[in-house]
Amino acid sequence: MPHLPATRRARYVAAASLVAAAALATPARASDEVPSADTRAYSMGGVSQGNVYNPAALASNPAQLDAIRRYAVHASAGLAFVYADAPVNGPNTNGHFSTIDAGGTLSGAMRLSDRLVVGLLLLPASGTAGDYDTVAGKLSLTDYLFEGALGASFAISDAVSIGAEYRVTYAGFHQMAPIAQPAPGSIDFKASGFNFLGFGVGLHVRPDDQTSIGLSYRSRVVAGVSGTAHTTIAGQTASLDGETSLATPDRIALGGTRDFLDHRLVLGAETGLLLQAALPSTTTTIGNQTIVAPNERPSIWNPRVGGEFWVTPAFAIRAGGALYTYQTSAATPSYFSEPPALDFLITAGAGLRLGKVSLDGVVVYEPLRSAVSDDPVNGSAPGRYARASYTLGAAANFEL
Repeated sequence: MPHLPATRRARYVAAASLVAAAALATPARASDEVPSADTRAYSMGGVSQGNVYNPAALASNPAQLDAIRRYAVHASAGLAFVYADAPVNGPNTNGHFSTIDAGGTLSGAMRLSDRLVVGLLLLPASGTAGDYDTVAGKLSLTDYLFEGALGASFAISDAVSIGAEYRVTYAGFHQMAPIAQPAPGSIDFKASGFNFLGFGVGLHVRPDDQTSIGLSYRSRVVAGVSGTAHTTIAGQTASLDGETSLATPDRIALGGTRDFLDHRLVLGAETGLLLQAALPSTTTTIGNQTIVAPNERPSIWNPRVGGEFWVTPAFAIRAGGALYTYQTSAATPSYFSEPPALDFLITAGAGLRLGKVSLDGVVVYEPLRSAVSDDPVNGSAPGRYARASYTLGAAANFEL
């Protein structure tokens, strides 16, 4: 690119940076894995409503803190192994990446009275990552959420409890992308920011000693993030201020469990609705250039089923499954999120009781799902989009 007056060059760089950044924009994180904070529930297909009995209840339904007797501490960690394929080298081409995503939680709760329990949850890592080597250069995206929640459960009666929580979220991302116009180059854009407006409410009902029912609502989080875009075009480098937003949708969930065989067998079911369609458009600004990307994603229905069987008083086996309706449309596929296809997962796990300590493990398999997008309207290339993953997780819970 020839040398230009500073003002005109800044407009060129900002415009080129914005196009590259917008191509990777992820206006809504469809992630519904926060309920997996409880590994036991995750191994039962993710059935969390009426099914979490430790401080990790703050990740799904704060009313369920009512299960805490005195004090409890819960910790979990997991690794997700992800494979993705997309036409990143142009229409109907194939490019792929394999990556490992890490996550985990730490939570604690304390009973203050016969009716009141308070708890704290820290979600130290939750995010996605992807890295393609394309013919034009590196194309990568990493986004993450760190969340803290402070909540309480209050027992209205022996059978009914209500709960509420306040959530603070720190969000960020790092994206790298090649630039083709006005001359070959690349962009490296990092941004981060806070959201202080998250909350959740819940209801927990126990009509008898064999039945547990939960209903909860978790508010959306739209975190404005800002940072710097370092752009190199034809050997000339410029750094420009940039800002955009990361979002997770509102979630409503209703479900429960029923015990059989003198509490040795537990069966559960749950349905959730992620209101992606209600999220706002995403405005991205780099330098003096701005683009608004409308939210084209549909809302997601998420039914889950699962079961647990105690082989001995100390050892349990678990299994389940979950289904997600379309998380993206064929018109707006993304190189870094779920393809426009039905998504389902199969879970299995085991648990061990050792006095005041319980240990849980889970394996989650998401089979390859793929779809062809013939005419995207969001700047992504037409072609086949595919994704598969499996996850390993473990947790420990200590209670007095």
